[in-house]
Amino acid sequence: MSRKTSCKSFFAKAAVEYNLVILTEFTKKMIIAGSSSFDQIPDLEPEYAILYHMIEDRSCEFSHKASIPVFYKKDHKYFISNQLFELLQNDNKIINGSEGGLVMGKSHNDGGIPVIQKTPDGYQILVEVEGYEYIVNPISSAKFDFLLSQINDSIQPENDTVETYMFDTFIKVIDTTNSPVMLIDYANHFVINRVATKHNLLRINQINNFKWK
Repeated sequence: MSRKTSCKSFFAKAAVEYNLVILTEFTKKMIIAGSSSFDQIPDLEPEYAILYHMIEDRSCEFSHKASIPVFYKKDHKYFISNQLFELLQNDNKIINGSEGGLVMGKSHNDGGIPVIQKTPDGYQILVEVEGYEYIVNPISSAKFDFLLSQINDSIQPENDTVETYMFDTFIKVIDTTNSPVMLIDYANHFVINRVATKHNLLRINQINNFKWK
């Protein structure tokens, strides 16, 4: 491996981790402000988050300084740049959650899991989900919306706690342990809170896996 390649590889890795932190923190701000209150979130200053990373690896002949566009705003909605998406995707940091499943990953208190959606305007930052919530695929979400609402409202997170628990191997899982950003389709996905999921996991999984002819 050449010194130049080594430097680029080192920088790319640092850029991925740096921008994951930015994406997670920004998603958290959106949640605090409320999904309908985008105007309450101040625009990023500067418009693009800039990464200056000085590599001090002995195998590198030169230090590197680079900037990566991270976000843009359109019609009161926020998106990640194509450059950031490609960077995360190439480093296997994005997992496809469009088929639905039980989410494995960080809790909200530990940083959560940012969810982005591919739309005609780009990759929109939607919400933050957490481990042990269940994301239902868009077809079942539309067909069973009323039933899923009843399940989700039956038990609220503050009324119980969820520790690590065992579940059957046939339960569909979205494991974000190594891929901490979730990508979903351009459609509505119902999210069941972690406590309601724990008490209704088999039923929710059946709804998610329902086969439509």
